[in-house]
Amino acid sequence: MDRLYEKGCIFNPKGRAKSVVFTDEGLVKAWKVFDELFGECELNFCYLIR
Repeated sequence: MDRLYEKGCIFNPKGRAKSVVFTDEGLVKAWKVFDELFGECELNFCYLIR
C-alpha cells in the first residue's frame, strides 16, 4: 500500500484499512492497465463506473 500511496495512485491508507480510495490519477492508471490486460470493456457497467 505504501508504494501505491507514494506513486499517488491512492489516498493515504490510514491504519490497517482493508479498503483504499483511488486518486483521480490512480483511477485513470488503473483503467489503462485494465484495458491493456483485458481489452476494451464492452459491458455497460464498465462505462457507468468510469
